Amino acid sequence: MSVFSVDDLLRLSIFDGASILAGESGLGRDVKFIDFIEVPDAYRWLAKDTFIFTAGYAFRDTPDALTELIRVYLSGGVSGFGIKLGRFIDFLPDEIYEMANRAGFPIISLPEALPYAVIAKTVMREIFKREQEEPFKEGDWGEGLFLMDRDPDGAIDILEMHGWNRGRKVWALQINGSFPSVPALASRPHLLNFKDKTRIAVLAEEGETPDKFLEFLKSVTCGMFDTSLVSLYGPCLVEKLPLAFKKISDAQYVAISLGHTQGFFTYTQLELLTLVCRFADKKSIIFCAQKLLSPLIEEDSRGHMELVRTLSVWLACERSVQRASSVLYIHRNTLRYRLNKIETFIPLNEDNLFLLRIALMFYCAPSTIHNK
Repeated sequence: MSVFSVDDLLRLSIFDGASILAGESGLGRDVKFIDFIEVPDAYRWLAKDTFIFTAGYAFRDTPDALTELIRVYLSGGVSGFGIKLGRFIDFLPDEIYEMANRAGFPIISLPEALPYAVIAKTVMREIFKREQEEPFKEGDWGEGLFLMDRDPDGAIDILEMHGWNRGRKVWALQINGSFPSVPALASRPHLLNFKDKTRIAVLAEEGETPDKFLEFLKSVTCGMFDTSLVSLYGPCLVEKLPLAFKKISDAQYVAISLGHTQGFFTYTQLELLTLVCRFADKKSIIFCAQKLLSPLIEEDSRGHMELVRTLSVWLACERSVQRASSVLYIHRNTLRYRLNKIETFIPLNEDNLFLLRIALMFYCAPSTIHNK
């Protein structure tokens, strides 16, 4: 069943003045994306299940080029085509009507005054809403990710029933934070589940590295993860997904404990800290943490510079002065002054920074870190 169709699109109030020119039999076509074209070579950005909007400027003198573009869209699985007739193009060639009616490819006449910005915001918001509300049914492939913690073997059996062979390589992601939907991931085979944790498994490409995959993920989500913490493991075999999600759950817990609330982390970046948290003796490591941080703790007790918190936030912001000063609501120069003050007590070299991350994690949350 379609989450959002051309018919659903036309029922939105912003399209009250629109009319169907051709292809009415295809109103049930899926719409997962929308795009706006005003260039003649728009076929280069062809994406399946996309509804295209245009004013026709690029084709005002070349109707044959528009006919050819529609032909390409028909073969590429595009959802439909909306055009503002009367602005640059008064009418469409008969061949376009014939192709559209024959293929059930909806062509819509749009009100000239309807802004593209209104179309983009209204339609994509409705698509996100529909996808978020779409229920997971018993036996749905998303159920496999839901069962990872409770019944690992059963979870893999469910995934295998839906074509995810145990030997396929995948990326495992877990998201903490705002995460409405990922329609842009449609370009890659993927599974997702929102029931208890937001988990995603994405099929890995041959030879794909973590850096390459993160580059792809950031490009297709267009800032969707800016307010979320994303933990990544892989690539691993499908049969190893239960272990992968357990590991990234542990790593994400460590990241949150270190003060990270957004951004991308691979498991390998936090693997050592995760093992320390799991096996370290609580009392001993808290004692060591307090000993390492004691100059800053004592300095904080005398004044109002919050050196411990400043150090924690600065490290959580990947040592970015701009980001850390914004989080702390202080001027960049104030932050630099505090860091210089910290360095008079503890040199901020690479070896010490690693130890400081561990110390801050246990000092700032000694009871919750170890007793997870």
